[in-house]
Amino acid sequence: MNFNTLLKSAMAMACAAACVAPAMAADDQATTCYVIYSGEDALTRTIIEAAEGVTIEHSLTNDPSEAPVRNHLTDKSNWKIAYGTIAMGYGPYAKMIDGAENGDGWMGYINDGFANSYNLGNPFVVIDLGEEVELAAVGILAGSLENMGYYDVMPAAVDFYCSTTIEDPQLTETERNLMNGIGINDDKNISAYVPVHNKIKEADKKVAWTRLGAISVSTCTAEHVGRYFYQLSDRQKGTRARYIKLNVTPFGHDVANAADRTKIFEFYVATPGE
Repeated sequence: MNFNTLLKSAMAMACAAACVAPAMAADDQATTCYVIYSGEDALTRTIIEAAEGVTIEHSLTNDPSEAPVRNHLTDKSNWKIAYGTIAMGYGPYAKMIDGAENGDGWMGYINDGFANSYNLGNPFVVIDLGEEVELAAVGILAGSLENMGYYDVMPAAVDFYCSTTIEDPQLTETERNLMNGIGINDDKNISAYVPVHNKIKEADKKVAWTRLGAISVSTCTAEHVGRYFYQLSDRQKGTRARYIKLNVTPFGHDVANAADRTKIFEFYVATPGE
């Protein structure tokens, strides 16, 4: 069977998976995964994903020029973290917006249900793009593209929200350092962060977030390392935002290969093409 035949077969399976996806509420956005793998056998992975029921509209080989999501905002110099749940000192927030697709990224604290967790709820982060932009797609890198590793800390899902304004939690320098995991290496002094966590969550409740959509990762295995994008639907075209919120759903403690923490390796935003 030649490449074109395999490609058609893979896309047909992806369409079939989409057709049997569970119905969603009218005001909810379907989960659309654009999966761009860097491995050698991307086509086989497409078939695996489709067979497992993940909605895939496009799956490509490891040539970035073929990506369905173009016009990535590669200049992230004005981006910053507005606020979020705790990062570990060895996984600071800056690593998820530094443009590197290696093993570095934002590493959250121990997930709920695991030993020694503070049961703080699912991790989330709000990214300030520095200015309003029109959105075409948002996405994340799950795992490292350098060695297809770190798959044990990939998220099970990420929901994306947007807004043009936020409620500033008015964090002091000390509080922001605690949020960014400074001084909490090796799980020390986590109790000092908890009041900051509550302060951040109270401010976030006041924001009128608009849900964009979500991506999902099937399993904690190397073959699912890759870039995952949610592309805005036709009725979402023209959406503008300055702030993007990522609500992260970790894999549970009963999932094979799942680590007790979750990492977002890189965050992406794409704008509409010509």
